[in-house]
Amino acid sequence: MCTFCDAEQAMLNGERAFDPSLDSVHQEHRERVDSDVERWGYHVTYVEADGPESPPFAYTTGRTRSELPELIVFGLPPVEVARLFRQVDKFDREGRCIEHLLLDVSRATGLLIETLSVPSGWRDTEYWVVLDDYLRRHRLPLAMAQQQIVVADNQGRFPWYRGYRGFPQPLLATPHNRRRAC
Repeated sequence: MCTFCDAEQAMLNGERAFDPSLDSVHQEHRERVDSDVERWGYHVTYVEADGPESPPFAYTTGRTRSELPELIVFGLPPVEVARLFRQVDKFDREGRCIEHLLLDVSRATGLLIETLSVPSGWRDTEYWVVLDDYLRRHRLPLAMAQQQIVVADNQGRFPWYRGYRGFPQPLLATPHNRRRAC
């Protein structure tokens, strides 16, 4: 994880007290998050893999302000994540249907995706440290809509299908929570 996330997670878990020497790192990071949300409508946090059992992941912060779900995806490199989030955000803001989302995002990034609605009670601060900090600072509700973007393997199979041969993707919701077409 990043310095911000490590320190924030340790404080949330009660493992250490606030470290004033990290205050400038926190402030710079918070300013960057706020700037990205203001400019682009969201900020992307990318977390590198932490060993073979823990794939890299990325998530958005700030879409809640536009009453859109925050997004999370596992296993993709940063460039793919940026393209994918940009396309999904565009479709969401246009109110486009999931069939179009699957078709157009597939063409735009070469990925076949589905989205899962993450249950509202589901929280794992390990995944959402920057988002939690943003919501607290801006006095926004911590219970917000979340969508997991799940990527199919080269054969078009998703992790919940037999024969899936893609990269590891922890599922934060069950496939019956797939986002429905408009």
